[in-house]
Amino acid sequence: MLMFPHHRTVVALLATLVFIVAFQIVEVHCWGCVGHMLVAEIARRRLDEASAEKIGAMSLNFHESGPFPLSPDMVQAACWADDAKQWHQYAMRGWHFVDTPYNPENITINEPLDAVNAVTVSTSMITALQNMKAPLYMQNFAWVNLVHFIGDLHQPLHAATLYSKDFPHSDRGGNAIVVKVRGREVKLHALWDDICEVPAERYRRPLSSADSSALSATADCLEDNYKFPLSLRKLRNPQAMANESYEFAVNSSYEGVVPGAEVGEAYIQRCKEVAEGRIVLAGYRLGYLLDDLLHSITVSEETMSAYHQHVQRDRNEADHGANKCTDSISRGGHRKIDGLRAHSRCRGKCGAQRGDCAQRA
Repeated sequence: MLMFPHHRTVVALLATLVFIVAFQIVEVHCWGCVGHMLVAEIARRRLDEASAEKIGAMSLNFHESGPFPLSPDMVQAACWADDAKQWHQYAMRGWHFVDTPYNPENITINEPLDAVNAVTVSTSMITALQNMKAPLYMQNFAWVNLVHFIGDLHQPLHAATLYSKDFPHSDRGGNAIVVKVRGREVKLHALWDDICEVPAERYRRPLSSADSSALSATADCLEDNYKFPLSLRKLRNPQAMANESYEFAVNSSYEGVVPGAEVGEAYIQRCKEVAEGRIVLAGYRLGYLLDDLLHSITVSEETMSAYHQHVQRDRNEADHGANKCTDSISRGGHRKIDGLRAHSRCRGKCGAQRGDCAQRA
């Protein structure tokens, strides 16, 4: 049975990262859609007012053009590239990762790196957004994919794949390795996608007000718990992002793993800390990058007007709901209105669970 070598060399990147981990580890539940939405939420907070309005208008246009009912805004559209898999868009399958070989046994590898991967696609989307003459349709396709793939580039097992005597044709980024977590069998790749939460809990899109508030509260906690120097937060080179993730894969994801065996609590803790930190860093980088790109993008008056009307309708509905909430409370009612009580009850809990919020609301 294969035992991966133990790496004790401290990677240069690890020396520069400043992780501040609170006493309670944030529960993120899933780097599937939830992780991508957290990246996008943290990124959204980096946008200035003008950029936020532009991406809001572009998001609404994208949402209605499909239509894509599960992607009503930038945060939820962060999952769209995964949604596309259900429509059998297999040409995009290789866009989600960059399979840099990890070859600890120094076996002969005859498989070239895919020419199209998460690095090249992210670079292409950035270039597309710099084309000021591009139609809105193409700009929407570019940003909605960029938001997703910058997140993917920060997942360690999206940036490395193991080659060994047991896996001469690679382990497909941990997808061919099955480990046990508290007695449950799970693929190593899925374990990292889910931030070592087994079973992973997923939010249902479009998000309810309660779930949206819980997601925002989790993003607050992640930002509070993981701190990075400005030079790392503003990195915008996709290849450099992938290089970082590769080092984390070698020194964290694969380290000490025995296929088929139980992974211990120390491994689970390490996975959470690394993955959560990567989510935060991805959010910062995406936000700063997107803000710069949006400054040079012109959104038509018609598209902006449709967005402003949409925002005003939402405000009117929220005001109407708040009035109903006040009336209900004055009559001694206890109905959940727009998730407001869910937000207030869960906000004090770092990474409040969706189910807990819904039950307490």
